[in-house]
Amino acid sequence: MATQNDFLPFATGPGANVVDQATYAALTALATGFLSGTAQSGQLSKVWRQSSIMSAVIAQFIVAQTGQAAVDDGTTPTLLANFTKAVNAASKQRVILTDTGSVNALAAANTVPMTALPTVSGIVQTVAVKVTNTGASTYSPDGLASRPIFGLGGAALQGARWSRMESRLLFRMLVRC
Repeated sequence: MATQNDFLPFATGPGANVVDQATYAALTALATGFLSGTAQSGQLSKVWRQSSIMSAVIAQFIVAQTGQAAVDDGTTPTLLANFTKAVNAASKQRVILTDTGSVNALAAANTVPMTALPTVSGIVQTVAVKVTNTGASTYSPDGLASRPIFGLGGAALQGARWSRMESRLLFRMLVRC
């Protein structure tokens, strides 16, 4: 049986009475709110849809990560506690990538491929390496350009820092532009 999620999206069906995104983005009501008088139903439906979709997505994230119900009972403490649990659960998931590269040139494919390497934070990934490195090494995720691998201490990795079929938190790769 599916876990309860009371947060449902609004106006998502074909032909829903909502204004298009360009019209919505141009509304002065985004800054001022709707003023007194008769509001246009298409504009209100767009507001409700945007809010309800995000509520539904966050609630489903809670359900999926914790197995706890997301109940609309007018209070926030339980939802907030379960959202915190969901974020913690999601952040602890570790995917072990399989090395497809060669000596000193690691390569791996992510479930969701990267389209660019981060330029400030670097990345931390767990890789099951297939060969022992013999010197300074590079990494190429998802076919992107290779970059040097640096250890978590910030020093460039040297020879014999990992061995064949060893799986561990391997590196923090800093991308220097």
